[in-house]
Amino acid sequence: MTIVMLDSVQPNLIPKTSPAVALYDDGTFEESRALFPHAQILMISVFARDDGDCLDVETGDAIPSQAPAWVKRQKTSRPCLYASASVMPVIRSFLSQAGIPRSSVRLWSAHYTDRPHICGPASCGEISFPVDGTQWTDHYQGKNIDASLLSDDFFATSATQGTGTPVTVFLTSAQTGQIMSQLPVLSPGMSDGDFPHLYITRVQAVLNAVWHQGLVIDGAYGPATQTAVKTIQERNHLSPDGITGPATWALIVAGGQ
Repeated sequence: MTIVMLDSVQPNLIPKTSPAVALYDDGTFEESRALFPHAQILMISVFARDDGDCLDVETGDAIPSQAPAWVKRQKTSRPCLYASASVMPVIRSFLSQAGIPRSSVRLWSAHYTDRPHICGPASCGEISFPVDGTQWTDHYQGKNIDASLLSDDFFATSATQGTGTPVTVFLTSAQTGQIMSQLPVLSPGMSDGDFPHLYITRVQAVLNAVWHQGLVIDGAYGPATQTAVKTIQERNHLSPDGITGPATWALIVAGGQ
């Protein structure tokens, strides 16, 4: 399942129930962090002299050539580099020249299409290689909030194990069913305010990114979301009731036709 992460220069605008939040290391980090006690947090360093989870590479902040040294200095696993989609290939080139393997870093691109996606050849085509997450809008829910879609392993401590070979975990159908049964049943009329996490926002984001449904991501299970769910249920021989229960959750998360 993909992850929705929010960030803003005004952290108080971000919903307190957000599952993942990026915050700037600007002297107010701890104060802002306290607003989101249950969220995954990504700490952004604006300058290469600072240490954090992520280096902000853009005009006025760090520059691409500083990325390798910053990555090598970090003590945390899989440091993250943020840059526009157009600059990301330049950063990857600097990393390659410095002998830093792609698997040891997280690449977070900015590509404002107003459609949730993760940049790569299979999605927007803006970058010739897949990244780990993409900031796709700077006015989420009509506010001064940035929204990003992240890969499900974005916050994992390591993308590799031992030799650098990617690790793939296979779940049995029983294990998958058990996981999906723990997720809430989503039905028309519900909204993210009914849950401690942004379940409906996540479903809408995946329906757009994977199933190309073109939904407005508003965290409300309205007629459009119900219709989109019915569409993929029909394609995959499930009862088209428009309700996201365990079988439909598994379909949305694992993919289908």
